[in-house]
Amino acid sequence: MLFAEIALMSAVKKILVVDDDKSIGDALSRAFATKGFAVTICGKAVDALEKLKVDEFCAIFVDCMLPQLSGVDLVAKITEGNMSSSPIYLMSGVYKDKRYIKDAMIKSHAAEFITKPFNLEDVLKLVVSTSTDKTELSRPPLFRVFSDISANSRDIRKAIDSLIASTVLICPLCMDFWSIAELPATLMSSKPKAIYLGFLCFLIK
Repeated sequence: MLFAEIALMSAVKKILVVDDDKSIGDALSRAFATKGFAVTICGKAVDALEKLKVDEFCAIFVDCMLPQLSGVDLVAKITEGNMSSSPIYLMSGVYKDKRYIKDAMIKSHAAEFITKPFNLEDVLKLVVSTSTDKTELSRPPLFRVFSDISANSRDIRKAIDSLIASTVLICPLCMDFWSIAELPATLMSSKPKAIYLGFLCFLIK
């Protein structure tokens, strides 16, 4: 696989939904897909824990009533074990009284409690508003330029300047890249750009 393809796959924002109600998972998946998010759905807590070991998610939604391990206990396990620094949202269509919600929030340290049925637009706003996400901002400048399809030649030049200023590695590949930065904006999504950027991102990631 090309380094550019690897970088592009890493740039996709991912959301984890843990709910044994398939209709909820499917509804959230379709809604978030419209905003460019990739949704992973797990029906059991144990499956979610396995996913968190190998993947990063910018937001996690967990239903309170899960088989074997409750949603509240799952979120508590995630937060106490520092398995994710992303916001985690508890959901429930059964447990709606204020006392339960308060206790669940205290025990799990969840970011918010969402009662079902919920408005999909409200849930989308909840995540989109917080997802200039820390993962994206922590990535090297070239990586961010590569993942942004609206990046222009000025953005690319700034990213290269940042790379040169922050590392002693100035290779022929970096120098050759200047010619790519001269291309008009309409060619910014060309394959050469993808290969150069992908490889450079791989070097400095």
